[in-house]
Amino acid sequence: MEAVTHDSKSHPILETDWDCVVIGAGVAGLSFAIRAARGGHRVLILEAKTFPREKVCGGCLNRRAQGHLKELGILGRVMALGTPIEELVVDCQGTLSSWKVPTMLSIRRSTLDQVLAETAIAAGCEIRWNTRGTVVEAGESGPATVKLQKEGETRAATFVHAGMVAVAAGLTRSPIQKDPRWNQQISDRSRIGVHALCHLSDLHSQLGSCEWLRSLVAQRQLHMLVGKSGYLGICLSDDGYVDFAAAIDPDRIENRQCIGGTVDSILQDCQRDSLFGRLHTEWFATPPLTRSSAVVGIGRTFLVGDALGYVEPFTGEGMSWAFASAKRLAALFGSSQEEGWMQLAKHWNDWARQERSTKTWVATWVAAQARKPNRCKWILRGLDVFPPVRRFLVRKAMQ
Repeated sequence: MEAVTHDSKSHPILETDWDCVVIGAGVAGLSFAIRAARGGHRVLILEAKTFPREKVCGGCLNRRAQGHLKELGILGRVMALGTPIEELVVDCQGTLSSWKVPTMLSIRRSTLDQVLAETAIAAGCEIRWNTRGTVVEAGESGPATVKLQKEGETRAATFVHAGMVAVAAGLTRSPIQKDPRWNQQISDRSRIGVHALCHLSDLHSQLGSCEWLRSLVAQRQLHMLVGKSGYLGICLSDDGYVDFAAAIDPDRIENRQCIGGTVDSILQDCQRDSLFGRLHTEWFATPPLTRSSAVVGIGRTFLVGDALGYVEPFTGEGMSWAFASAKRLAALFGSSQEEGWMQLAKHWNDWARQERSTKTWVATWVAAQARKPNRCKWILRGLDVFPPVRRFLVRKAMQ
C-alpha cells in the first residue's frame, strides 16, 4: 500500500475558517473527521507526524470495532489487509486457558490509519502532515482558535478559526496541556504501554526454533501472557509482521534499552523461552496509561479517543473506544445548531463519564486481575469450570 505522505490539497495557502479542526490523525481523529465531512462539514486534520508511522497499539479490532468500520464503508478493505484471530489463549505463569472468541482482526496501526486517512481525503477532508496544532482559544464566546506550526520550520505560526475542535492527540493531550482546566489525574499504579513489531523472516533468522511462537503464528491465536511485571499480547499481524504489545510496571525498567529484558521476564514467568535477548527489535513506549479527567469538553473544544480517557486494552477495547467516542462526538456535532455549544459540552462530559463506567468495566476488571497473577490463575481455572461465565465476559467485552 502506497503511503499518504503529502498534504491532501496541492495549494500551499491554507484557509483560515473551518467548520471543524481535528488535531491528531489516529483512529479516533480520522473516524470522527470522516463522519463530520460526510455530514457536509468542512474539516481540517492536523497530524504532527508523517505517514507511514507506527503507534504503540496491540492492533486488535474486535467485533464492536468492526461494526464501526462497516458503518464507515471500509470493513471489507480492512478485513482483506488484516489477519483474522479466532482464539484467545491466556497464560498466567503457566496456567493456560483457551477461549474461542468472535472473529477479531489483527492489523498494524500504520496500515489501518493509512486506510482511514485515504477515506477521510475521499470524504473531502484536508490533511496537513507534519503539522502540530495547539488550541489557543477553546471557543467559549465564539469560534475556537488553533495555532498551526510545521515541524522543523522556523517561520511564523499560522492561526485558523474553527466552529469546533476535536482533540484526538492521545494520552499526552499536548494541544491543550497549557490550559489548567483540562488537568488529568494519573494513577500512582499506572502502567506504561510498550510495543514492537518483528517480521517473520527476522524471527526465523534470529531465533531459529521457537516452537510455541511458531504454533501461535500458524494457528492465528492471540496470546496474552500475565507475569509479575505486567502482561504481554502476541499475535500475527498483517504483511507477515508479529505484533508484541505489553502493559508493564514502569519501575521494572530503567530505560528503553531495558524494555526487552522486562518483557522477557513476563515470558519467563509463564515458563516460555526468552525472546528479546536474541531478537533485535525497536521498542516504543507510552506515557503512564491509567488516567482520568473531570472535564473533557470546554466551549467548542472536545476531547476524543485516548485524549478523552484511557481504556484498559486486552482484546481490542482501546480501538473500540476510539471508534465509539468518535461516532458519538460526530452525532453531537451534527446537533450543535439546535442545542448550543454550552449544552453540548455538558452532554459530552456526562456521556464520557457514564460510558466509561458502563461499557468498559470488563476490560478494567480483567486488567485489575492481571496485576495479581496468583488470583488470576484461580480465576482462569474457575472460568474453565463454568463456561457460561466465560462466554458472558467475552460477549460483554466485545459488544
